[in-house]
Amino acid sequence: MNHTDFFNRLWNDYILITPQAESIHALFEGQGETVINDHVAFRTFSDSPIALEQLQQVIEGLGYEAYGQFNFAAKKLTARCFRHSNDPQAPKIFISELRRHELSAPAQQLIERLVQQIPAAITLEPALFWKGRLWETPSRADYETLLAESEYAAWLAVIGLKVNHFTVSI
Repeated sequence: MNHTDFFNRLWNDYILITPQAESIHALFEGQGETVINDHVAFRTFSDSPIALEQLQQVIEGLGYEAYGQFNFAAKKLTARCFRHSNDPQAPKIFISELRRHELSAPAQQLIERLVQQIPAAITLEPALFWKGRLWETPSRADYETLLAESEYAAWLAVIGLKVNHFTVSI
């Protein structure tokens, strides 16, 4: 799969769960704007089969290279940016991971139960980025426990590995 096909598949998956994004895109174009996809963002858990290091391999296979690393201490996140090595117009990719070992023991236990459901031998391929949850849907109580500590953890527990957002430039 090339990066153009990858982004087309991501966009098609994204508008299934956020149909208003397609309407907004159409509104911009209707005003004569050229909509440029600046970057997409993904969320994941550290110390898992889909941790940042594992996902980086997939992104590099699409022709991307890392160009920046960030530490968001308050949110307990590590993140990396990627740009395409041969296509400067290609959207950038931003992947962040929750450093789950920095959360409270109850939150760590909840996330560990989720992560344990990810197949250890999961195939690292572009399709991972639209698979969503690789674990059972958490209970409302588990969601609320995570939400009280980290919106990021709660969102990821419910949505899974999908595009968190598309950022456009007009």
